[in-house]
Amino acid sequence: MKCQHFRHLLLFAFNQGSKAAKAACDICAVYGEGAIAERTARDWYAKFKNGNFDLKDACCSGRSVEFDGEQLNQLSHENSRQTTMELAEKMGCSNTAIEKHLHSMGKGQKCGAWVPHALSDNDKNQRATICAGLLARHRSTYGHKQRFLYRIVTGDKKWCLYINMKQRKEWLSSGKQAIPRVKQDVHPRKTMFRVWWDWEGILHYELLERNQTVNAELYVQQMERLNTAIQEKRPSRQHGVLLLHNSARPHIANMTKEAI
Repeated sequence: MKCQHFRHLLLFAFNQGSKAAKAACDICAVYGEGAIAERTARDWYAKFKNGNFDLKDACCSGRSVEFDGEQLNQLSHENSRQTTMELAEKMGCSNTAIEKHLHSMGKGQKCGAWVPHALSDNDKNQRATICAGLLARHRSTYGHKQRFLYRIVTGDKKWCLYINMKQRKEWLSSGKQAIPRVKQDVHPRKTMFRVWWDWEGILHYELLERNQTVNAELYVQQMERLNTAIQEKRPSRQHGVLLLHNSARPHIANMTKEAI
């Protein structure tokens, strides 16, 4: 049976509301396995959805179809987050062809990094100005261990699980089943890890008790222990330390300000 006859059947199924996969399955059930590929049916459905109902212009006619690379490049620049299926529907071709030409154009898929805030141009300019000022302050100071950036002590926190579950693939013979793994609890036991450091390395760290939270009183106690660690590990710099921390409530509480 000629390819064009199958296309008429696909168009009939499309207008009837059937899915491409079902249309291909029905055709193969009548005309034999392999009569039409599901991928071919999906390609023609993409053309129909794009308003192209010309059944004569098909790949099985023996004529090579010229691909419009400039149109693909323009569409990808207009919206770089389109899927290959969306691009295929707009260009009336298969998503396999889209992938092939995108790769030939040197394009690849990348995910943008998550950032906590959307920065305006003014925010970016302020950050650049502040960074330039800090570098200038660092360059203007003399004495290796008294230079501005070398005096900074900062810290951070991280939740640590009691049990760290790691899932690794197994090398198994054909027919063998991998060892099942118990699903981890939705709320696993964990504790908070606090650590402080400078440019030379770790100064002090603590593991909090379970269900213990950081408030101003505890943070002041931690600052006292950090100060002791600085006296022991950095005796030449204990009077010139610059503490860098964020604006969390325990950090800006009056009790903390008085202690620091």
